[in-house]
Amino acid sequence: EYLKKQLDKNIDVLEITEWQKSKLKELNINTIGDLLQSTESKLMMAYYVGEVKARQMKNAAMAAVFEYLFG
Repeated sequence: EYLKKQLDKNIDVLEITEWQKSKLKELNINTIGDLLQSTESKLMMAYYVGEVKARQMKNAAMAAVFEYLFG
């Protein structure tokens, strides 16, 4: 239940740039869970998002969940 709450959090809580958040929202990725379920290939469908930016966004979501789990 607590993990689900973390996964349902809006991507606005992530430590990524506003530009990256706007790119995620263009792809209809609005929660941490949505981002974790997305592939890097899907993220790269956003304009000007390449492999590195896609990986940074995925890593930010994983870091948020790990931080919650491990305190």
